[in-house]
Amino acid sequence: MGLVVALLAMWVLGAAPAVADTGLAGEWHLDQVDPGNPPTTPDSSGHGLTGTDVRGSLVPGRFGSGLQLMATGDGVDVPDAPALEPNRMTVMAWVKENGNPLQFRTIVGKGASGCSSRSYVLDVGSTPGGLRFAVTFSPSAFVAAEVQAAGIWDGQWHAIAGTYDGATVGLWVDGVEISSAPVPAGFTDVDYADYGPPGDTRLAFGRYVQPQGGCDQNGFQFLGALDEVRIYGRALSASEISYLQTAPGPTPPELPPAVTGISPSSGPAAGGTSVSITGTSFTGATAVRFGSAAASNFTV
Repeated sequence: MGLVVALLAMWVLGAAPAVADTGLAGEWHLDQVDPGNPPTTPDSSGHGLTGTDVRGSLVPGRFGSGLQLMATGDGVDVPDAPALEPNRMTVMAWVKENGNPLQFRTIVGKGASGCSSRSYVLDVGSTPGGLRFAVTFSPSAFVAAEVQAAGIWDGQWHAIAGTYDGATVGLWVDGVEISSAPVPAGFTDVDYADYGPPGDTRLAFGRYVQPQGGCDQNGFQFLGALDEVRIYGRALSASEISYLQTAPGPTPPELPPAVTGISPSSGPAAGGTSVSITGTSFTGATAVRFGSAAASNFTV
């Protein structure tokens, strides 16, 4: 048992991973815009989901830089990829705006059909100054967690997130769940099939993707600042969301490692035993210790 406790302490209290978390589908720090036609911004998840057609201006963000959206069409597109179509998810971003944005302004949205529907969207919702996370299950069925007065449009940075765990859609602000909505029986998988061609399958930040020649972007354009957009292919726990949304910085937080298994669970005090450790978020680990003794070598 002493070996197990020592390993847990080492992994949980050690340095957080520098790159990828289990379930992390995409991570856009929005710290840089690379010139080109069109301009791009990198994905730090390791999946290569580069943001394209970047419009807006770099400004001081919540961590590093962020993207200020000032005009119709400002935002980021991410080409479609299987990692962006999970059936359980967390959509997360930091936002900043001084004054209530108008209704239905897009923060992060996936896909489009016509000019009104998306597979999932984090947006202002049906009331100016509100906030909503909506998930679509069929062309005629969606579930939304929404508040009509979000209390976050005060000129300060705030962390927002939407989750779907297979049973409930949740809405989070600054580490606290502020709204939830149950999903009716019979609806489990997100509808992606009805939001492809002739619609649009892209992921978009700050704007609505424009299928079939375009929608009125004025009705969907978010005018404010965005930072640290992330998509996870699972619903993060309350403690994970709190950790990510309340960390003080100065660098953006990553989920800390967690051990789920150790084999063998005991061995001679003199050492020399090979130990297999299973868990999540080990990428970027820099040391392994048994109590105060460092492992002679390790691989991840």
